[in-house]
Amino acid sequence: MMNQPLSRRHFLQAAGLVGLGVTVAACTPAVAPASPGSGAAAPAAAADHLQILWVSQTALVEYFQKYADETFGPAHNGATVEIEVAPNQEFPQKILAGIAAGAPPDIFRSVNVENFAQFALSDVTLALDDLIARDNYGEYLDTFLPGSLETFQLRGKQYGIPFGAHPSSQYLFYNKTHLTEQGITLDNPDWTWEEYADVVRKVADPDNQVFGAWIRANFEGYMCGVRSMGGDLIDEEGTKSLINTEEAWRFWNLMYALIAEEGVAAQPTEVTDWKPPFAEGKIMLANDNGYRESFLREMVTTFEFDTFLIPNEGDKPRGGLIADTPAIAAASGQVDLAWAWVKGLLETEQGVRRVQEARYIPLPTEAALLDPAALVSPQYEFYVRQWIANPPLPAPSAANGRSSEVFAALQSGLEAAWLKTEALATVIEQVDREVQTILDKDPA
Repeated sequence: MMNQPLSRRHFLQAAGLVGLGVTVAACTPAVAPASPGSGAAAPAAAADHLQILWVSQTALVEYFQKYADETFGPAHNGATVEIEVAPNQEFPQKILAGIAAGAPPDIFRSVNVENFAQFALSDVTLALDDLIARDNYGEYLDTFLPGSLETFQLRGKQYGIPFGAHPSSQYLFYNKTHLTEQGITLDNPDWTWEEYADVVRKVADPDNQVFGAWIRANFEGYMCGVRSMGGDLIDEEGTKSLINTEEAWRFWNLMYALIAEEGVAAQPTEVTDWKPPFAEGKIMLANDNGYRESFLREMVTTFEFDTFLIPNEGDKPRGGLIADTPAIAAASGQVDLAWAWVKGLLETEQGVRRVQEARYIPLPTEAALLDPAALVSPQYEFYVRQWIANPPLPAPSAANGRSSEVFAALQSGLEAAWLKTEALATVIEQVDREVQTILDKDPA
């Protein structure tokens, strides 16, 4: 679920700063210069303590705490770290409430498809350019896969460095045992959507509530599907909706036929989490992020599963890069220590540990992705090598910073078509108008 979108004024109102002649930028601490050749910043002279606000990701938070206790703290004069966990929907309010109270989190989670732009445009997030230059960190950042850094760039500034990323829902998990029994082999990366639909129909068993496919019905699923037809959701300038184009319609028609008309693919409301029914043999194919394979290794016990790619009939790489960063708050009083935390998480060793211990999306550098200790299964290695060989473009972004509003409109608006509560043409026209209205708004 996307966070509730907030305008710049809403951000400042929530922080109690409107009407006081104060902006969040006024809280931005100056970056102390480092001595020549000193490399990493020295530990803060004041109390060495970081406050982190993160979403409810149990395995990752446990990894964070272990990293703090065993690695980060001992390397930084016994620095302590306190991690507060909050649901996604409470995130913006908690951050702004902390700023208003004079006790902001030093680090918080930022994802490029959620509130990244609003946080950056509202001066909630610290731009990292001065820190990167000070510590000569740019050479290392050049090793990140194409698109990785771009996901957190806005108006010429770098607001985050991804410690995890993935090419979104371009991967296809399938029940290899069942498909083999049906005489079906998935081995042609140039297959078509028509061939995909034929497989879905052949392996479905509606009488026994077995779906041939689960098609991810949210922003990521729509983005990958429409791009694979040669289109996109928003134009490259981020100012025009492409929901109602011919290329997009090809994917909407495919989804409607398989979900609403034929019933061989699951409706979004029927399967909120595809992994358990997949493991139970109730779903034969499911498109999602490649790192989800780590969950299936534990869940699937009665058949063999494998990984492939969704069809791609367009002229662009499959998927769209989604990235996750520990953002530093502009109002933090511990910028140097927070920056040290971020750089520590970006080390290859820590990237590998997150894949192993937290089942987390990988650090987007070849060194981390291809580290033998990180290649935890053949399916995972397939995912990684496909990503490196064909890096996707970053996910589309609204020029006015209102991407989360666009994605929320897609999420809620298109569902009526799959449920057949409104005609497909009516739904597409409505969503297209709504998305264009959002893109025409003033900057967030």
